[in-house]
Amino acid sequence: MSQMIDAAVKALGAKLSGGFDGVAKFVIPGEGAIMLDATGVRAGDELVGVVAMERIAEHALLRSLAVAPSRRGAGAARRLRIAWLAASRGASGNSNRSSVSPA
Repeated sequence: MSQMIDAAVKALGAKLSGGFDGVAKFVIPGEGAIMLDATGVRAGDELVGVVAMERIAEHALLRSLAVAPSRRGAGAARRLRIAWLAASRGASGNSNRSSVSPA
């Protein structure tokens, strides 16, 4: 990564110390990418895993949770489950499919 990306990650991380409610990716051509999500801010754009849930009245059903093979065994599934629990408490509508990229 470039010095610009490293500086941006550090600055955004200081402002978003509690994480980010959603997923955002910023691509700076010629420099790299920055990812923001519930786990914080980091350089790069590797997707670690995905979670799909279905909202039924006041309940949320976990439909699937998948972790990239290269990231298995490092606690990513646990972090995805925690992020899903947080998202399920505030979900609305019939379904919510989101990608979560924990560090």
